[in-house]
Amino acid sequence: MISIFPEGDPILAVARQADGSALLSAATADPDFSRLFDTWNVVEHHEWNPAFHLIGTALLECEQRPRLYLIGDHNVCDLEDAYLTGVYAAGRIIAGLR
Repeated sequence: MISIFPEGDPILAVARQADGSALLSAATADPDFSRLFDTWNVVEHHEWNPAFHLIGTALLECEQRPRLYLIGDHNVCDLEDAYLTGVYAAGRIIAGLR
């Protein structure tokens, strides 16, 4: 089960896992877990920057570092951008295997 929160909410989404755990995506480093859980234990925490970059005029490069690709609709919010960055990254990865 996946719950997606409205625009402006610091919690973006929660995905409940088959084992009873949950994956939480938030726009802040310290989300209010008590809104969602009676008890909780944070097993892992990862900050991902740049994630969800759609504001401003800066464009993000698909190749962040050698052999590290940012794939998705990070510059333009639509499936076409996600498709094109995915195809580009796949082509670069395949070329590097040769």
